[in-house]
Amino acid sequence: MEPPCENCFVELDEENREVVEMYNLVRTQYLLTPMGDVFGLNYAAVKAILDLYEVKNPKQMFEDILLCWKIEQSIPEPVSRSKDKA
Repeated sequence: MEPPCENCFVELDEENREVVEMYNLVRTQYLLTPMGDVFGLNYAAVKAILDLYEVKNPKQMFEDILLCWKIEQSIPEPVSRSKDKA
């Protein structure tokens, strides 16, 4: 997701940095329906990343990653603006 302006930047609290780092590793590990729609996050892929990075509290990290996923999925897609519109 792109920031709303060139100079916009959200400074994360130290306690949230690891969650965001882990979420960025798994955010594209989703399950698709037969029609190609996103169905949900692939929990097995999340667990594999948590194991690989030896996360200290994997249950809490898993819950935090799910919260990030739900938040991101609730953000509407930006409306494209066409230059051809009068």
